[in-house]
Amino acid sequence: MKYLPEQIHSLFQQDLSSDLFLLVRDDGSTDSTVDYLRSLKDPRVLVVPGENVGPKGSFFQLLKLAQSEDADYFALCDQDDFWHPHKISHAIAALGVDRPAIYASSLNLVDENLYQIGKYLHPGNHSFVSTLVCNYITGCTCVFNRSFLDQLAFPERPDFTIMHDWWIASIASIDSHIVYDCCSSIDYRQHGSNHVGIQTGWRALWLKLRKAVVANPEVSRFRHAEQLLAATEDRLTSEQRADLIEFIASEHSRLRRLSFVTTHHADLNFLSAFRYVVFG
Repeated sequence: MKYLPEQIHSLFQQDLSSDLFLLVRDDGSTDSTVDYLRSLKDPRVLVVPGENVGPKGSFFQLLKLAQSEDADYFALCDQDDFWHPHKISHAIAALGVDRPAIYASSLNLVDENLYQIGKYLHPGNHSFVSTLVCNYITGCTCVFNRSFLDQLAFPERPDFTIMHDWWIASIASIDSHIVYDCCSSIDYRQHGSNHVGIQTGWRALWLKLRKAVVANPEVSRFRHAEQLLAATEDRLTSEQRADLIEFIASEHSRLRRLSFVTTHHADLNFLSAFRYVVFG
């Protein structure tokens, strides 16, 4: 709630020639978020109360709700970020195709007061194989067209996916038009309450390796991949299906993971490939 008024203001300052509407799913919050949003008395803000299902579960439900909305373009939004005035118009102009398409970008990393402390640029590409190993989309940067949302498949078990934005990236990598912008139009706050923050440099490397060694994640790349296969099998090319099955089969064998990386090394960045081979 702390950053919400500033964020809402940045949303309604977008330099769009058409209207912008906010579809907000409240994830069972116990603060004054819903009261604040309703106090705006703005017909452009629709608040949908819900149970607490966590960030990815909430976004999956929100995306399903959005499929019934009458709009040409859609963007995901977190409650603590700040949008530059041209964020949406720039993304729409960059998409510019009449087929399923999605835009994502780098991030300006800022502190609680919006002072820039760094920048995050995804190190890999957005190929289907690369997306099995690592995610190239940060949800709050993405903008997609009606065609993309209409064809978006959903996992049977959302709790078996790593995160909603990784799922979106997985679907997009199958056959959609993808635009990744190295310039950012969003300030991504880094603070103690982030559900998912971003570290950079050597600290990022250390934290990722430590997490891989110490942590026992509830959801792995392999559970995510199994959900992807079940949801999209009829849309995959024969090559994509073979790659996906090979990836899933590598879960319990470092030798198989090394073979997968060797075959697809051109699509994988070193750190992601290393973590996948060594830790799965």
